[in-house]
Amino acid sequence: MYLFGIDMNINSLPVAAIGIGIGIDYGYYVLSRIVEELSAGCTFETAIRRMFETTGKTVLFTGVSLTASIIFWVFFPMKFQADMALLLVLLLAFHLAGALIFIPPMVALFRPRFAIRYAEERARILAEQAASDAALAAGR
Repeated sequence: MYLFGIDMNINSLPVAAIGIGIGIDYGYYVLSRIVEELSAGCTFETAIRRMFETTGKTVLFTGVSLTASIIFWVFFPMKFQADMALLLVLLLAFHLAGALIFIPPMVALFRPRFAIRYAEERARILAEQAASDAALAAGR
């Protein structure tokens, strides 16, 4: 914002909040898909690859669609609206890049414990349900 001379004030704050909110969703979708794949028994590398094959494509499509539709607003003759469009385009583009370029390597590098614990807990619950279903089937 500083490089483009856009001040953070009461007028630009709602636009920044929307851009940040949408961008955080990108990261949430990516990370939740990785954790979901881990809970299905995949390794971190396989989970990340499957995330790119499924949710990664969706996040990329959504991010590019939103950015492409807003980028034309940058050329609007009213300076404030053009500045807010530029702010929104930059926020969306950086969050999209962060979600698809930054989060997967960090997950692979740090292997977060919450993801491992969730996967283990989910596997335990599924095993208990399978045992319960088998016991019910055997009792009939």
